[in-house]
Amino acid sequence: MVWIASTIKEHPFFQDLEPQHVQRIAAFASPVQFNRGQVIFEESGHADCFYLVERGLVALSVGVPGKGNVTVQTIRSGDMLGWSWLFQPYRWSFTARALEPTDTLRFEAAGVRQLCGEDCKLGYALVYRFADVIMQRLQATLLQLLDMYAAHSAPEVKHDWTQ
Repeated sequence: MVWIASTIKEHPFFQDLEPQHVQRIAAFASPVQFNRGQVIFEESGHADCFYLVERGLVALSVGVPGKGNVTVQTIRSGDMLGWSWLFQPYRWSFTARALEPTDTLRFEAAGVRQLCGEDCKLGYALVYRFADVIMQRLQATLLQLLDMYAAHSAPEVKHDWTQ
């Protein structure tokens, strides 16, 4: 568990988190690897964890009627993956799929939520950090959907090539 705490402490998401908080969170982390193409979680599925991406590349997509799954953001090494574990009904808002072999630390949500309830300072620190992740995902989703619908609804240009 020492190397897990060290990895957490050095990760940009947890930067400046108090050492005792790192130790407490580390108790709910375990390493998980995903193969290229493997689904990490699916939209609307039960969100019971979150991931710290140590190495790899993950596509976040959302189902769009008539379009299928549309990739809205690519998550890289150093990023956090998953925020739906924080809010009821604990359902994933996106589908996550590994685009290449990906190494993560998986955090068990129920235990981390309990820690946040017991230690308001830790809870605030995590919610504050995850709020930034949520804003990034929302902005990325809006940009992708605007691009998609702008291309779809652009007026058709007809040329009169006979002149």
